[in-house]
Amino acid sequence: MFGVRHCSSLVASAVLLLAVTCDVSPPEAPPRAPGVPQDAVWAGGPDGGAWIECDRSPASRERYSCTTYHEDNGEIWARGDFVLRRVEYDPAKSTPSYVAVSPLTGPLDYDGFDGATIILGDNLILLPDGWIDFPFGNGSGKRIRFQAGKELEEVSYGEEPRDVPS
Repeated sequence: MFGVRHCSSLVASAVLLLAVTCDVSPPEAPPRAPGVPQDAVWAGGPDGGAWIECDRSPASRERYSCTTYHEDNGEIWARGDFVLRRVEYDPAKSTPSYVAVSPLTGPLDYDGFDGATIILGDNLILLPDGWIDFPFGNGSGKRIRFQAGKELEEVSYGEEPRDVPS
């Protein structure tokens, strides 16, 4: 039958096969769509992402004015002010908390955009703070007012999208 040495060889071979066949490299950015500024950085994963452009506010070193763009067509996804926070997880409460951090000295390290929040590396996050505009691309959209990531109010503007008769 199989000896310990043979089983160890099988396990080692299986691990090596998995290491060779698994692609752990980060996904590459898609082609930059028209309308996406050259300063915007792509962040995302295999299922998609967003182009993100943020500038630090001159009034506060923890505030950023950001615009996110849809990766496929370059249209604006969201724009407004965001505040820098560190994510800390409290297992007793089973919820994250967001704490103030020292201002960053280098560039932002974007990991993704979830539709409202910009996720950064090193457990950092940009939470929407103030009015964030979500244009629909046809002169309409919605604006949501946030306070450090918490949604306070939502208003729609422009015409509501309508079904076009065939």
